[in-house]
Amino acid sequence: MGEISRKNFKRASELIRKHPSFFEDVKEKALNDLLDRCETDDKYQLIDELIGQFYLMEHDIYGLILTDLAKHIVGRGFPANETALLALAHDSRPDSSETVIRDLYIPLFNENYPDLHQLETRNKFGKLHELYRASRQHFFVVDEFLGSGKTAKIAYKDFLNETKGNATLEFIYVAGMKEGFENLKSVGASFYCPWIMEKAISGHYSTDEVQNKKDIMLSIETTLAPEINQVKLSDNSMGYGDAQAVYCMRNSNIPNSTFPVFWWYKDVLGKDISTIFFRMQNGF
Repeated sequence: MGEISRKNFKRASELIRKHPSFFEDVKEKALNDLLDRCETDDKYQLIDELIGQFYLMEHDIYGLILTDLAKHIVGRGFPANETALLALAHDSRPDSSETVIRDLYIPLFNENYPDLHQLETRNKFGKLHELYRASRQHFFVVDEFLGSGKTAKIAYKDFLNETKGNATLEFIYVAGMKEGFENLKSVGASFYCPWIMEKAISGHYSTDEVQNKKDIMLSIETTLAPEINQVKLSDNSMGYGDAQAVYCMRNSNIPNSTFPVFWWYKDVLGKDISTIFFRMQNGF
């Protein structure tokens, strides 16, 4: 443990012993820098508990979920020449939603999707306009993870404005947060997701404990830079939209719905932090 400081050594050893799979690909400096955020016992205990809840999706499970998504899409029975898959991406940067669309093709082929070559796909949600004008009537909007549901709700509003109710749209997710799906349901949006999770603090502690745990996390966040390249920590506090997620696909881009202590790469003094996970996003 060459990168682990003397003061963090005991706790680092304990975390690795308790959560070996989680730390399988983690650099020692990243673990050390995480523990530097947890100078008190209550902070360390919370991080330990969140790591215990953390779901690292392995690629074999991802493959099973893709098959399930493909079965669902095929089961909807929409003609391929009237259907489109759209990534829930909004800008020109690569996005995990584009990866999921790409990865769905073989499962769709294996599930004998009729006339698969006639199925249209686009790597940006903004392409819905041109596809609808070209007589596509059924849209599956695909993404890896749903957090608070804010982005999806905006997309659904844009869809209704464009189609005036003369087309169908269903959101398709690999995984997501229960509250996010409740937010989608509240605006009448359809969705399908085989892996739904509760908030890591609000959904896993007693009512009496929740506020205390939130206060501890907010105290941890005060050790992080308030802003990185105009991306504000306050917008991502507790995870974007207060999602409180503890999820990442192994060796992939972590969703901003996850607590920023796991991916925010500068401290309050502006110094670089070696993070447990990597986050790529516009401006960050």
